[in-house]
Amino acid sequence: MTLDGRKTLAELLALHERLIIIQTLQQNAFSRKGAAEALGLTRAQLYRRMQVLRIDTAVLPRTSRGRPRRKSANLPSQNI
Repeated sequence: MTLDGRKTLAELLALHERLIIIQTLQQNAFSRKGAAEALGLTRAQLYRRMQVLRIDTAVLPRTSRGRPRRKSANLPSQNI
């Protein structure tokens, strides 16, 4: 951050990249493999960017094999 409180270009770019990665993870049911493919990265590259940008993988939801969890058939539909 600069002395007058403004963010530097590097900080703004990192913030934008962080948001893109988080949104892509959400769109891919938090599958790191799916998000990496969507972003044109390898999984290793995605993990490295997440580490650099301090995206904590411990707080992100995990699904088995990266698949979204299925809705229970007993739950009512939310389309009311």
